[in-house]
Amino acid sequence: MATTAAIGLSQHVGDSYQAGIEATHTAMEKIANPVLAIVFMTEQYEEQAATSGIRSLLGDTPLIGCTAPSLIFNNKIYADGLGVAIIASDTLKVTVGLGENMSQDAVATGKSLGSLLTASTVPKVHPKNQVLLLFADASMTKGVVSDTLTEAFHEFGSFFRFFGGGSADNLHFKKSFQIINQKILTDAAVAALIVSETPQGISLMHGWEATGQAFVVTKAEGKVVKEIDGEPALNFYMNHLDKDTQQFDYSQFYAFASGHPLGIPMGTGEYVVRDPLSASLEDQSITFVSEIPENSIVRIMTGSKESLLSASVSAANEAKAGLEGKPAALTLVADCVSRLLYLDDQAETELTNIRSSIGEDVPMIGFFSFGEFGIEGGGPPALYNKTCGVYVIPQ
Repeated sequence: MATTAAIGLSQHVGDSYQAGIEATHTAMEKIANPVLAIVFMTEQYEEQAATSGIRSLLGDTPLIGCTAPSLIFNNKIYADGLGVAIIASDTLKVTVGLGENMSQDAVATGKSLGSLLTASTVPKVHPKNQVLLLFADASMTKGVVSDTLTEAFHEFGSFFRFFGGGSADNLHFKKSFQIINQKILTDAAVAALIVSETPQGISLMHGWEATGQAFVVTKAEGKVVKEIDGEPALNFYMNHLDKDTQQFDYSQFYAFASGHPLGIPMGTGEYVVRDPLSASLEDQSITFVSEIPENSIVRIMTGSKESLLSASVSAANEAKAGLEGKPAALTLVADCVSRLLYLDDQAETELTNIRSSIGEDVPMIGFFSFGEFGIEGGGPPALYNKTCGVYVIPQ
């Protein structure tokens, strides 16, 4: 049998339980003996009822997932939708686990994920064949996801690659939900350890380029940057973009700043991008989607719709190449919600391009995330923003 996958979609907003059944039934019509189910749903659904509907058909099949601002289903975007992917295989080894109370102790949350290694009988295979698929709460203003990722890497080491993204609500920044089996959680990280007999394909790319000189974040707390090069962050940022800080309409700050994110150099010639979210005129701080550590070196980035679309095609091609000639069974996408807003009417073009690159016959599902998780080769996983992540599971 090797590995097969199918996906199902429901927009039955009025009945969350029935929506879970509908999406799962569509997928299971093509799948027997599943080893893992993955669910993404938007805020219109009652999470517990929807999950109960899913599990009424899945039984004891391991399930992970999360809430998201919008759903990706093949090459379409759904602002209200519930999507289910079901994977069946006689070659994949899958174990699911979680870490809770992330905002209280992010390090302990990451450490808890290490129990997956204890609970599973992981064969000794190449690092390319082992992936930790991870969804973590990114709706909180306190930046803790990076600490969870770092500790998870300490637990798993460089013999595992990471992929996933931050769950969120629909830009309310209040609460998001993580799903594992029958549990609905918040302030948590849920994961599936997926081990295959052949390589799995992962790539994350963003299409943004650094401009100008480098600066230092001299004062920051989590996601809030207070000073850059010893000056109030907002004033420093706007001045370097030649904007009049007194005349600027700050109700338009996100729309403007989304085209001018900050980049943190990784030492490989690449940059981890940080997306400005809001500005405070009171203390001249800037809040970002994800944390920026104090003393980080940063540069202002620039990009275009064309450069972003090109980057996502490159990510898809690289992920497919990672299968080393094996056909693809399923494509998972974690695409930053800021790309959705920035690309606007070309956002579905990005998805069409990705699916065309991997294969039109390969089911594709995913979500628009608050931060994307990934690791290329050895080394620690990174928390990205404004990035397109593609994960391809082989047949």
